Amino acid sequence: MDLQNMVKDNWSKAAEKYINNIQKEINSFKRNAQESGVNPNFHVMDSHSLDFEDESFDLIISRNVDWNLKELKKVYKNWFNLLKKDGRVVIFGEDCFLKVLIECGFQKIIVKKDILNSIYTDKKSSL
Repeated sequence: MDLQNMVKDNWSKAAEKYINNIQKEINSFKRNAQESGVNPNFHVMDSHSLDFEDESFDLIISRNVDWNLKELKKVYKNWFNLLKKDGRVVIFGEDCFLKVLIECGFQKIIVKKDILNSIYTDKKSSL
């Protein structure tokens, strides 16, 4: 097998494993929700092209996702548009993407290092 086919084969196996892990995670989330007495809707889609109406979310939570996104600015702009007027984003992870959040329209950003390195953002509040 030549190198190009080996790479394709390995990527295919990695993608299949990743997809299977996502399904396991979703099943785990569903069990946790049921045990907690809540009934959320679960959606699997491309993070760069979310299929929701603008201003339809009060809160968006992201945990260790940002550095895996191909087009971070596009995703943040989508999040900004998805948030209701007083909506918030909570990002658990590093604060190295603050500049991108500002470029995407977020106006109030609070970094709390003592709470799992969280970044809290208000959509339209002033600094």
